[in-house]
Amino acid sequence: MKASTGIPAIAFWAILASHALAPAQQERVSIDHLTTAEGLAHTITYDILQDRTGFLWIGGITGVDRYDGYRLKHFSSIPFQENSLSHPVVLALLEDHQGYIWVGTAVGLNRLDPRTEHIRHFFPPHFGVLKVSCLVEDRAGNLWIGTLGQGLFSLDSERRVFQRYLHHPGDERSLSNDIIRALHVDREGNLWVGTAHGLNRVVTVPDSGQANTAIRFIHFWHDPEDPASLSSNLIESVFVDSRGILWVGTATGGLNRLIGWTERNPAEPGVARRPIFKHYLPEPGNPFSINDIYVTTVFEDRRGDLWIGTGNGGVNLLDLKEEKFYHYQARASDPTSLNNNFVHKFCEDRTGNLWIATHGGGINKLIRSSKQIRHIVRKSELPPGMESNNVTGVLRDRQGNLWVNLTHYGITRYDPERRRVEQIGRFFSEENLPFRVPTPAMAMDSRGLLWFGSWGSGLYRFNPLTRQLRHYPPQPDNPDGLADGRIIIVCPRRDGRLWIATQSGGLHEFNPSTERFKRYLHDPHDPGSISSNSTHALYEDRQGRLWIGTLDA
Repeated sequence: MKASTGIPAIAFWAILASHALAPAQQERVSIDHLTTAEGLAHTITYDILQDRTGFLWIGGITGVDRYDGYRLKHFSSIPFQENSLSHPVVLALLEDHQGYIWVGTAVGLNRLDPRTEHIRHFFPPHFGVLKVSCLVEDRAGNLWIGTLGQGLFSLDSERRVFQRYLHHPGDERSLSNDIIRALHVDREGNLWVGTAHGLNRVVTVPDSGQANTAIRFIHFWHDPEDPASLSSNLIESVFVDSRGILWVGTATGGLNRLIGWTERNPAEPGVARRPIFKHYLPEPGNPFSINDIYVTTVFEDRRGDLWIGTGNGGVNLLDLKEEKFYHYQARASDPTSLNNNFVHKFCEDRTGNLWIATHGGGINKLIRSSKQIRHIVRKSELPPGMESNNVTGVLRDRQGNLWVNLTHYGITRYDPERRRVEQIGRFFSEENLPFRVPTPAMAMDSRGLLWFGSWGSGLYRFNPLTRQLRHYPPQPDNPDGLADGRIIIVCPRRDGRLWIATQSGGLHEFNPSTERFKRYLHDPHDPGSISSNSTHALYEDRQGRLWIGTLDA
């Protein structure tokens, strides 16, 4: 269970809608920017990912930045220092199945352990230093490394053995080109390789014991005589979406979609079926066509929407049903628009916002939840005196109700299905009203009981089913009581107990079964005691360890 120091004041009577607009409607979004002004090392960014713990990793021209939502930490290349990147120019990032962050640079492959921040360099023996352009991990845990002119490499799941795959003129089973621009593993486990001369699909074949014979490459080319072939051989991105559709972005031919295969001709049994691609190119006079022939990346979000990054046209959102592209571009007069139209990569965070790596504009955060504001209750519909919009705490219970802590009205419950607002004060007598002073201390335990604190009156427990209120007032002279009635944080534990942070009474552990408080106070003679009695932040991690933030030390 996580507890924070509170929520900034927000308008309770307005919530951000999370449902998508109709397919034919362009989303209204706002865009925030993360640039050197906010501490980013450089505005040229090539790749971005969010790891399993929620950190954002940003690769750019001067190294890697790790972003926790508040602060940036920079990892770069430092000459003669072993625990640093092999080169500052970072072109590719990947989190593997063990949680390691792989960093592909213009001069070498690196593995960063986010737990220890230790960096290890990987140099394939006999192959020289890799110029890494892209990375992907397959289902077996093997790492695949695309390079700029050195071909394709694989590194086994034990991270011990490298294998190299090259283009061999005259060998139609070999890689089509040694300049690798894109790698993708689809939901069937197929590996796709985009090169500077065609698209490849990797097929495994029985290993004869000779080098480069364990796999073969099936080629997809641009054929000027075949309008259904790829529109260009300069492949920039490859992606297979959740529907199984193959998308190919090119540097000179726009976007390609595989829509089928030619029928096999019985008269030509040795001739393989050919793929049929649909091309998406800019169309003069059509505002809903893709707006650039240079497609750098294709990304599918959790809703199933396809986002297209371009080299000059910013972001294109594809409505598959209508086959319309909606454009999000840089506009000098709009500070909430993109700040750069050259898009390298997309990343979706846990809240559904898109983070966009650009070539010169740093990171752009596209906030989708801001596209529409819906007022759930109008002020004219509220009970008298309940017009306050200053909120110091909010949580959602298992029934979907919102519990909101209002500055001048106390704890309030909102039922979104019935659109009904109820104030807890209606459930007990006026003299027992806990407070009319804001405090962020509010939490719900595993039994569905609501706990909230006050600024001076102590701790309260409310049962939403029985509508009974239990008050625990401050008892500074009782060693088993609450030392300070000014409650800052309430943090339920997994075992049913509570951690209570107070303004000056230290940390308390409360046992609801015995209704006793155990105090943890600062002792200047005991270095193992809490550092201050003014506790303002609590966090219980996955291992059950409690982290405490104090005001004074």
